[in-house]
Amino acid sequence: NTGGWNCDECLPGFYGNPGDGFCRPCQCNQYGSESQQCNGRTGQCPCREKYAGRTCGQCKDGFGAIQAGCRQCSCHPVGAQGDFCDDVTGQCTCKPGVTGLTCDQCRLLHFGFSSAGCEGCGCHPQGAVTEQCGDASGACSCRSRVQGRRCDKCEFGTWGITSGKGCQACVCDPMGAQHNDCDDVTGQCLCKPGVGGPQCDACLAGYWGISHRGCKQCSPCSQAGHICDPDTGRCVCPTQTEGASCERCSAGTWDYHSYRGCKRCRCHAQGAVAGQCHVTTGHCRCLEGFEG
Repeated sequence: NTGGWNCDECLPGFYGNPGDGFCRPCQCNQYGSESQQCNGRTGQCPCREKYAGRTCGQCKDGFGAIQAGCRQCSCHPVGAQGDFCDDVTGQCTCKPGVTGLTCDQCRLLHFGFSSAGCEGCGCHPQGAVTEQCGDASGACSCRSRVQGRRCDKCEFGTWGITSGKGCQACVCDPMGAQHNDCDDVTGQCLCKPGVGGPQCDACLAGYWGISHRGCKQCSPCSQAGHICDPDTGRCVCPTQTEGASCERCSAGTWDYHSYRGCKRCRCHAQGAVAGQCHVTTGHCRCLEGFEG
């Protein structure tokens, strides 16, 4: 790669120290250099306007997109991190949530173009009609009886935010509930003291006499197996149980529980034996020719 009468210079297209017998290729950039010849000593290629670097393979500060002639970056003063862009693509460095070659707009599912970038819409996946929100306000499009910028809350007195169909009316007992509003997801009403159930329509275990004040606490039952009657407050056997300690189901019932009592058998009057069922499974005893 050397030439000259005394081999004291690099051949065209090469540069370096010929005295050491080492000349390297110029490798001038095809887009940024005016020719493929470089300075024989320094290797500097002749750069076009707006190009820089030994091989003219990069754009000057404030310019980008080598193959497009190193056009001016023109990065947006609000949406970009600064007025510099990628040498190859011309892409400016955008702030969070911002997109575009010059960082001049919010990304999809974002809003509020500002010096801080753009904020994610965050529309509720079931409460909103779509994930996209308004460009300026960020307000999502809500389903029926759903509210909030993100459509993440049911209107007062409604529930079912996760149904994907909007919210429906709460069904809270006017006597046992604090008000007619309920949990957005479960529909559970807010009960008064001593009251329970999804709709606040029954006294909790150990309470009786539901009223507009709630339920009153029962006096302790001294008799084994007895519970406080939720209507009268007296100590009684659980529903449809019998025995000195209320330890078994009454005839025609099954599924013993120490507080809830037993369930009535649902045996067919004509196909079953005397309306009796198995005390554990509830299976009825069929007459000959019947099944089920």
